[in-house]
Amino acid sequence: MILILFNLLISQHACITLVTVGPLTNIAVAIILEPRITKNVKETIIMGGAVTVAGNITSDAEFNIYSDPEAAKIVFTSGIPTTLVGLDVTMKTLLKKEHLKQILKVDTPVTRFLEKIVKHYMRFYKNIVNVDGCGLHDPLAVGVTIDKTLVRKKPIFVDVETKGEITYGETVGDLWPGSEGGRRQPNMNVCVDVDSDRFLEMFVNTLKK
Repeated sequence: MILILFNLLISQHACITLVTVGPLTNIAVAIILEPRITKNVKETIIMGGAVTVAGNITSDAEFNIYSDPEAAKIVFTSGIPTTLVGLDVTMKTLLKKEHLKQILKVDTPVTRFLEKIVKHYMRFYKNIVNVDGCGLHDPLAVGVTIDKTLVRKKPIFVDVETKGEITYGETVGDLWPGSEGGRRQPNMNVCVDVDSDRFLEMFVNTLKK
């Protein structure tokens, strides 16, 4: 994966959008090996973090960032234009039973596979966090890539806690009130709200095709 990423980015003519849906280890390693590749990335859309809400792996940290906060810190401070699609919005886009019923009206290998995994996923959410439905974390990051009007974003400086005994992996946003959005220059756009109905309609209709 690192070699593929490196080869894509090293081209002087490359200008790609990276959509990440897991820990940022490979991206960080590529940046360390060749810092110049950051100039060839148009934007990184990261599913990860929880800037204004609680975490999901600890009380403060979201799973993808917590899995390798040091890598996240490298990517966050790389200068690559970044949009953070975190739990702030993904927990507002819940796939519920009525959505699943709509999708399953179409019988395809994809919908049959989805039925198997989503029912397990929904049981997990119900048992662990007592929520009827399951968060569409990764699909929302892809959705934002397709249509940025799905979310409302706020420019915020976000860093990652890499040393805290209790807050390890937390995405710490400079939320100090002020005309500039904080005391430090924003380094990314953080998604803070989402048109969940419109996104869910997009998600359902895509899977029904």
